[in-house]
Amino acid sequence: RWLQIESGQFQDQSAVSADITACMALAVLDKTPQADVSVAITGHLQNDATSAGSQAWVAAAIRNESDQRCSQPRCFTLEQTTRIDRQWEAARRALQIAVEEISQQPVPDVQN
Repeated sequence: RWLQIESGQFQDQSAVSADITACMALAVLDKTPQADVSVAITGHLQNDATSAGSQAWVAAAIRNESDQRCSQPRCFTLEQTTRIDRQWEAARRALQIAVEEISQQPVPDVQN
């Protein structure tokens, strides 16, 4: 509810999708003016998920002085089988993608 992404906005796909993940990452920046970077992840973390239920999507959004943009959402397959291991695996992948996106940005000229 905080991100105000309407469920009817994407009627032809599930919440675990590239479009929803990108919308979530951008919505965080819209709702949090203090943030310059956001990461969103959607996926299935249940135990022993089927191959169809083991995908997760990650997107990072970055705000600069003139605009904000979202990376191309990336899909990956969760390889772990227990819920807690899937959570850790998903968190690691999300952080890796965030670091990759941040490292591609120019270093801002900050004056103290």
